[in-house]
Amino acid sequence: KEKKEKKEEEKKDKKDKKEKKAKNSDDDAAKEEKKDKKDKKDKKEDKKDDKKDKGKDSKDKKKKKDMVTLNAKEKLQVQNLIKNMIYGESGKNKTITTGWVNLIDEKDMPKMTPWEFQLGQIMKQCMAMEYAAKKKKEVPDMLGFYEMCQSLADAIGFMKKQYAFEFPSNSAEDFLPLQDALALQTRFREGSVAGAKFDLLWYLQNGAHLLAGSNFAKKHRTTVFKPFKIQELMVDAILQKGPQLVFGIAPPGTGKTAVVSHILNLFPAHTLVFCCPALPVVLSVGRISNTLGIPYAFCKG
Repeated sequence: KEKKEKKEEEKKDKKDKKEKKAKNSDDDAAKEEKKDKKDKKDKKEDKKDDKKDKGKDSKDKKKKKDMVTLNAKEKLQVQNLIKNMIYGESGKNKTITTGWVNLIDEKDMPKMTPWEFQLGQIMKQCMAMEYAAKKKKEVPDMLGFYEMCQSLADAIGFMKKQYAFEFPSNSAEDFLPLQDALALQTRFREGSVAGAKFDLLWYLQNGAHLLAGSNFAKKHRTTVFKPFKIQELMVDAILQKGPQLVFGIAPPGTGKTAVVSHILNLFPAHTLVFCCPALPVVLSVGRISNTLGIPYAFCKG
């Protein structure tokens, strides 16, 4: 009986040992599997990190390639443009307003101010009307509302023409100033000013005069004038077919120089070289070109 019990205990011990061994082997297999998964995950993360590093390196190389390096003279010119021409820091103690940014708050902005700031002035006036209606609970004057709608539309139209001339391959909506202006126009038209929405019937009944252009458009529209006889003759001669040499001979003050800038409108795809020994006359032609929205450059010989 004792021998039998002893054998059963040995069998039981062997069975326990086998089960324990099997359990340990299962645990080891699970640990190995877990370790393999972790290794695979680490390898994937390493690959991702390598890709990120490569992408970062390529971006850094591209940034370095696109980086514009200025010499000392160009740095001074850029500083002057930003500090004095844009922000007007040199004119802080002066009685007149200087700096294009500061002109946005003025009632009348000079025509020579860059288009982006002129658009900014109109946008500021529109947003001021929105603020007055929302915060101060002021009821807007409907005619004033439509005037601002038309001014904003005209300003956007002028900007689109200018950008199309300077960047013919780009869409007008690619430019940030126009994106902001178009977003404001949509918001303005859909009732951001005390719920006032664009009503075409009311507009035609009460603001039809705005169809001829807002105050912004009138300000930038070329002045209509009766040309001098010499101007008509010069333009007629220029429009004749074939190459030719045209002499415009007439007394001073009859508009001979004024024709020069308008030749650019007659031939928009061409470059005009204007030679004149008198610097004030050259600057006058440049001023007219700028008013027409045509880029120009001059050099003093």
